[in-house]
Amino acid sequence: AAESKDWFGSAVRLADADGDGRADLVATAYGENDAAGALWVLRGTASGLTTKGARTVSARQVGLRGQSNFGGTLA
Repeated sequence: AAESKDWFGSAVRLADADGDGRADLVATAYGENDAAGALWVLRGTASGLTTKGARTVSARQVGLRGQSNFGGTLA
């Protein structure tokens, strides 16, 4: 759910995240869960982006705690 100061879209990038040769959309929210941070991946298909199979990765899922600002930037 959208919350104040999540900063959804703080970093956005098109990249082939799943190795299928199509550009996927990666969007971050570095303020999610009190600045712990999170990112979302929307899969790319032959006809464009889809929410089917979308994934969310939180800072906690990758072992970060506290105000890590995970997702503040994308390289």
